[in-house]
Amino acid sequence: MGVGFRIIAVVALVACSGGNTTPDDTGPPGGSGISPDLDSDGDGLSDVDELNIHLTDPLLADTDADGLLDGYEVDLGTDPLAVDTDNDGLTDYQEVLLYGTNPRSGDPDSDVLFDKDELTIFHTDPLNEDSDGDGLWDGEELAIGTDPLNKDTDADGLFDGQEVGRLTDPLSNDTDGDGLSDYDEVRTLLTDPLLVDTDGDGLEDGDEVTVYGTSPRLVDTDSDGLWDGDELYQTTDPFVADSDKDGLADGTEVNIFGSDPLDTDTDDDGLSDLTEYNLGTSPILPDTDGDELDDIVEATQTKTDPTDPDTDDDHLDDGREVMETGTNVLDPDTDNDGLLDGDEVDVYLTDPEDPDSDNDTLTDGEEVLTFGSDPLDTDSDDDGLLDGAEVDIFLTQPSVADTDGDGLDDGDEILVYDIDPLDPDVDNDGLLDGDEILTYDTDPFHRDTDLDGLSDGDEAFLYGSDPGLADTDGGGDNDGAEVGNNSDPKANIDDQVCAYATIVVPVSGPPAATLIDPVYLEVTWKGVLNGGTFEDYQVQGVGRSTKMVFAFKDAGKNQLCSVDYDLTPAVSAARAWTDEAGNDLYATYDVDLSGGNSFCGSLDPVEFGGFSDIRDLLEAVPWGIGFGPLGTHAASLEAQKTLAGWDWTADWEPFVFGAYLTLDRNVAFEHGYALGGSIGVLGDCDEVDGDLPWHDDDALTVSATIEGAPDDFPAESYYETTALDLITMVELLTFVP
Repeated sequence: MGVGFRIIAVVALVACSGGNTTPDDTGPPGGSGISPDLDSDGDGLSDVDELNIHLTDPLLADTDADGLLDGYEVDLGTDPLAVDTDNDGLTDYQEVLLYGTNPRSGDPDSDVLFDKDELTIFHTDPLNEDSDGDGLWDGEELAIGTDPLNKDTDADGLFDGQEVGRLTDPLSNDTDGDGLSDYDEVRTLLTDPLLVDTDGDGLEDGDEVTVYGTSPRLVDTDSDGLWDGDELYQTTDPFVADSDKDGLADGTEVNIFGSDPLDTDTDDDGLSDLTEYNLGTSPILPDTDGDELDDIVEATQTKTDPTDPDTDDDHLDDGREVMETGTNVLDPDTDNDGLLDGDEVDVYLTDPEDPDSDNDTLTDGEEVLTFGSDPLDTDSDDDGLLDGAEVDIFLTQPSVADTDGDGLDDGDEILVYDIDPLDPDVDNDGLLDGDEILTYDTDPFHRDTDLDGLSDGDEAFLYGSDPGLADTDGGGDNDGAEVGNNSDPKANIDDQVCAYATIVVPVSGPPAATLIDPVYLEVTWKGVLNGGTFEDYQVQGVGRSTKMVFAFKDAGKNQLCSVDYDLTPAVSAARAWTDEAGNDLYATYDVDLSGGNSFCGSLDPVEFGGFSDIRDLLEAVPWGIGFGPLGTHAASLEAQKTLAGWDWTADWEPFVFGAYLTLDRNVAFEHGYALGGSIGVLGDCDEVDGDLPWHDDDALTVSATIEGAPDDFPAESYYETTALDLITMVELLTFVP
C-alpha cells in the first residue's frame, strides 16, 4: 500500500511542477460564476469542493504544505488541512511516501506505540504489532522491560510471549532460581519453572538434577516411602528403597517404626528389623512389652509372646516368672491348683509351684475358691482338725471352727466327744450338743439324759426342770410323771410318791431240741408307764410283771410258741425316732432284750442266720417301742369296733392310739393299737384300778377310769397294746446287724 501512495504522490508532484494555472473564468455558456469542474490549483479537487467542503485553498494544491496534494489527501482520508493527520509525530507525507504507515492512525499496528516512536526510538516495525514475533506486542514488551526486537530477551530458550503465558520471568532465564533454566524446566525436565522444589520433597529442582541425580518431579525417587529430601537428611540412598538391605523400605523404617534405615538391627536385640516387623515387636526397643525379657529371648528361648508382658495371663510378667518365681511362663497355673500364678505370688502368698502350700491335703485353689480356708494354715479355723481332713474325712467346713454351730469346735466334737460335727443336736432333744456338754452337763447322745421321759430340750426350755436329774424337785415322782400328771416338776408339794411292786419275768433255760419253723412274729407289751421307764403293777393285790411278749406263728398264722421279756429295763429312747411319714411320736423307748422266758423249741441255724435259740435272734435286734397317733389302722379298727356294737366316737376314738415298733431305732411303723387305764390312789399307785371294759383279762373286774392320749404321756398309767400286723421272720433277720 505504501508503494501505491508513493506512485500517486510522484504523479501529483509532476503535475504541479508547471506552476500555477490561471483559472478558466469563462462561465458556462449562457451563465455566470465559477464552473463546478474548475480546479484552479490542479490538486484533484474542484474549487467549489475546496471552498465549500474541504475548506482548502482552491489556489494552493497542497494547502497544509505536507507534500501531499489536497485531492490526494481527500482520497487517502487524511486531513488536507493538517500536516500530521493522526498526530503521531510523522507528517502525512512521511507516513505515505517514506514509511508506508497509515497517516490516519498514530498506531496502525495497535501495539500501543506511536509510529514515530517505533521508527525513531524503538526501531520497531510500526506496521507489525509484534516486531520480533515472540507473541508479545511491542508495547507490552516495553512495558515489562523485554526487548521488542528480541524474541528471547533472557536467552533462556523460551520466547518472551511464552514466558509471559507461563508466568515465568522473560527477563530471567531461571525464574524460580532453582539453578535450572526456564526452558529446561518447561521443555526438557517438565518441572515447574515457578517452583524451586517442583515435587515438594525438600530438594531444589536444580540440586536434584545437577547434584543428587534424583527426580525433581517425584517426591520419592526410589518409592520407598521416604521423600528424597528426607533420605538426604537420613543419609539413606534416595535411589535404593532399602538402604540397609534388611527387607524393610527406608520409609517404612523411618515413618512407621522409627527404626534406623541404615541399621539392620536398630535396637541391637539380636533380631533384625524385618524379623521384628514379622513378629510385631518394636525394632527400636529391645524389650517391646517391657517384661524384662529381651525380644530375642522371648522369640527363641522362652517361646513367649514378646508383645505381651504376660503371655499366659496369670498376672505375672514373663520376666518375673523366668527370673523370680521360676513358674511356667506358658501355663497360667503352674502347679494346677486352680489359682493363677500371679495371684498365688502377689495376693495369697502361696507357692505357685506347690499345689498345696501348707500340706493340708487341700490344693491352694480349693482352699481359696471353694472352702474359703487359709492356704497357708493347715488348720484355718484352729479347731484342731487339718483343713484337708475336714473336707475329705469329716465333711466339715475348714474355715469355720464350729461347722454345725452347736457351740463345740469340730475338733472337740470328733477328737474329744466323738460327736457328729455336722449335726448340732445329735440326739434331737432340742438342746445343742455344746449346750448339753458345756452348760447342762447332759448326754448329747441321749435325748433323755435322766431317763424321766422328758427330752433334755423340753426340760430346759419348756418345763424348766433339770435335764440331768430325773426328779428335779426331789419329791419322789420323776419329772416325766409329774408333767404327765399335770403337776409341777420343780415343786415337791404335789408329788405322788409311789412304791412299785417288783415282779421279775423268769429266765428260762436252753430251748428244747425240737425244731420249730416260725414264719410270722407278733409283738405286744403291757405295764405301768412311769415317766421314762416301765414299772411292774398289781391287779387286785396280785403282782404282775410289765413285759414284752413275742408270739411266733406258722404259715397259717397259728401260734407256735412265745417268749416273754421283762420290760422294766426299757428306758426313754436315746434318739427321737419317727414314724414312716417322718412324724414325731408321743413317747419312745429303747428296749435292750436280755434273759427271757422262752416257751419255744430250737431254730434251724442254717435257715435262721446261724441262730438256734430264738432268744439270741430277738436279742440281736435293736428294738424300740413307742406310742403315737393312730394312723394306718384307724379305719379298719373303727369298722371292727363299730361292727362289734361299740360307739367309736364315744368309746374308742378319744382313748385309742397307735402302738409303734422299730427294729433299727431310726424309723418306726404302726404295729397295732394301745389303750391306757388309770392306776390306784395315792400310796398304792401300782394297783390297776378296775376293769378295762374291752379287756379280756377276767381278773380286771372293777370299772376303771379310761385314760386319754396323748396329753397323759408319760403319766403314771397302765398301758397295753394289741398287735394288728405281723412281722415275717425273713424281715426280722434283715434287722440283725
